Amino acid sequence: MSATILQFPDRPPPQLGLMIPLYTKEEVDVTLASINVYSRQPYRINEEDLPYLDAQTVWQCLMLGRLSTIFSTTSKNTIKRILANVESVQKT
Repeated sequence: MSATILQFPDRPPPQLGLMIPLYTKEEVDVTLASINVYSRQPYRINEEDLPYLDAQTVWQCLMLGRLSTIFSTTSKNTIKRILANVESVQKT
């Protein structure tokens, strides 16, 4: 008795994205300040633009803001709180 083994194609690895929940007005303001200072956008970003931005870019801007000297200690603590709440999600 002989059996044939079927070869299935390898599954591509799942693509992971980021979800950055912003709960307070202070978190939104600090995020916008970080984006407008550190992103390479040719125009200013406002609250209406936030859902359409790439979360990876926003995360990078927040990381730069956390390490910078232009933000106050309170703002840096807010950035740390935002970064602590970032979640990885699977893109569909």
